[in-house]
Amino acid sequence: MKQITITIGDDGQITVESSEGGEPYQCKSIDECRQYVDKMLAEEGGESPQEQATEGEEDYGQMWNQEAAQRKPQPGLMA
Repeated sequence: MKQITITIGDDGQITVESSEGGEPYQCKSIDECRQYVDKMLAEEGGESPQEQATEGEEDYGQMWNQEAAQRKPQPGLMA
């Protein structure tokens, strides 16, 4: 398990730390921190935020109905 900690100091300084160690990353803005965390998560998940954004929303209900339409009827099963 990997833990990511974002700390905002009283002086407004923002740091991002990972449980994997290393030096904390100093952000200049919230947007920069978001980009940094997105990059860390993408490396962990194997897919970049740009790839995720271009895929669009998936309609699982429609996919379920398409698969169900391809199945053979099984009259012996109870519904």
